[in-house]
Amino acid sequence: MALTGNKGEWSEIYTLIKLLGDGKVYAGDANLKKLTVFYQILSIIRQENEQYEYKPDSTRQIVIIDKNGNQFARIPMSKFIHEAKDLLSAIKNGKQSTFSIPSTEAFMNTIGCTKLKAPSKDKADIHIVIHDSQTEMAHLLGFSIKSQLGKRSTLINPGRTTNIVYRIENKNMTDATMNHVNNMNNGDKMDLIGRVRWLKNNGCRLIYDHFENDVLKNNMMMVDTILPDIIQRMLLFFYETDARTVNDLLKEVEQENFMNFDLSQYPLFYQRKVANLLVDAALGMVPKTKWHGKYDATGGYLIVKEDGDILCYHFYNRNLFEDYLLNNTDFTTPGKHEQNNFGIVYKQNNHYYMNLELQVRFLQ
Repeated sequence: MALTGNKGEWSEIYTLIKLLGDGKVYAGDANLKKLTVFYQILSIIRQENEQYEYKPDSTRQIVIIDKNGNQFARIPMSKFIHEAKDLLSAIKNGKQSTFSIPSTEAFMNTIGCTKLKAPSKDKADIHIVIHDSQTEMAHLLGFSIKSQLGKRSTLINPGRTTNIVYRIENKNMTDATMNHVNNMNNGDKMDLIGRVRWLKNNGCRLIYDHFENDVLKNNMMMVDTILPDIIQRMLLFFYETDARTVNDLLKEVEQENFMNFDLSQYPLFYQRKVANLLVDAALGMVPKTKWHGKYDATGGYLIVKEDGDILCYHFYNRNLFEDYLLNNTDFTTPGKHEQNNFGIVYKQNNHYYMNLELQVRFLQ
């Protein structure tokens, strides 16, 4: 049976083939522009049913070695370059949500790949031994792959684990008001932003009460003890204002300065804390699992751009990595409202509440 996958899944195979053809990967800046800095690829290790190591040699061949140290194949790097170009074109032209690419599958069989995605228990999609010219050392690092060729990738996945509970403060709030808000829809979809703004415009204040899931709150507190307070304010601003990107939401929080920090002396007080959260979410922290501060994707991110270039955001260059995450993420409205129990006004112990769900995605 032919392999089928979506554009993001095919992008993982594209990354493997493209990097082996180039033999190096360039660093990117905060705005997804290629820098002159690059990392030499010494080998890529892929584990499927068997483990193979792909090593460029001095004759510009890729030597493929099995787990016993035996040579499985030797293929010119130029062949990988050619296959990467064809695969990029096929991914861009894919019309269905999932599709097959027979020519790429045939090439995959010659290099020992039988799956689009190598099995992984962590956030690392690919493991690369790179040469770092700054330290003059070789490191085996796990990288997470994000592709601009398919749908926008999610940094913090939504679900009931990311619900934040707000108490509705208004002495004139009634069951009739609750029912009115809960019937506000946009066609056949819940009008979430409309509901929140109607409440605000009619004298109702949404006051942060608690995180529905203590795991996410505690994970955030592992990063910084005041992060839950900052994130709940950013989420509320997302619904109450037109701010969408992380940077714009940070501006709203900084302008309000609800924690009364001395921003004249420390203007990046809020930003640095949110940047730490984004890095941890990128490299290992997930909302539903207790976070112990250990990174899975120890290398950082590889970004597959729309033009086929691959940029590396190396964790060792943390400043660039943080700037990339801050400049390229936003808050969005998740789907599956009823299943995840958010966006609905409800009554509990004679108080009215609404849950808002946190989701952070990449802009492209």
